[in-house]
Amino acid sequence: MSLAKNAPNATRRIVLLDGDARPGGGGAAWLSHLLVPPWYTSLYRIATDWDWLYRKGLRSAWGSGPPPFNRAFIEQWERPFRVSGTAAAFASMLGHGIQGVSASTLERVKVPALVAWGSHDTVDSVSAGRQTAALLKVPFVDIPGAGHLSMLARPALVARAIDRAGAVP
Repeated sequence: MSLAKNAPNATRRIVLLDGDARPGGGGAAWLSHLLVPPWYTSLYRIATDWDWLYRKGLRSAWGSGPPPFNRAFIEQWERPFRVSGTAAAFASMLGHGIQGVSASTLERVKVPALVAWGSHDTVDSVSAGRQTAALLKVPFVDIPGAGHLSMLARPALVARAIDRAGAVP
C-alpha cells in the first residue's frame, strides 16, 4: 500500500485479501516480560510442535467445509514456523504489533484496487475489510463460506472475484 501511494506508476493493481493492511495491536505490556529466554523459547517450541493448536487455528480460519487436517496437511503448516528467525519475528510482532499503513495512507492510494474477504472471517472482521474498501473507494467482495484463508478455502471464488474486478491483466 505504501508503494502504491508513493510510486503509483510502479504498481498496476492491488488486491487486499482477508487482510486490511492496517496495523495490528501488540501484546499486553506484561507479555513483553515473557518474551525472553527461556520462557518464550520454550513456549514457542511447545506451541509450534502441537498439532492440536494448528488444527484449531485452521478450523477457525478456514470457514465452512474445511478439508481433513491429516498429518501431512498439518506438517505443511508447521514447517514455516521451524525456519530460523521465525521465533524472533513472532516475538517482535507480539511486542510491537503487526506493521501496517494508516487510514490516511489508504485514502491517498489512487491505484486500482479490490478488497476481498471471507464472509466467515474470524481473524479480521468483515467490517474491517468494508472500512478499508471505503477508505480506498474501491469494491468490496464477500467470498461466501470462506474464513480468513479464503484463497485456500474457496480459490475459484477468489480468482473469479479478482478477475471480475479487473485485477488480473
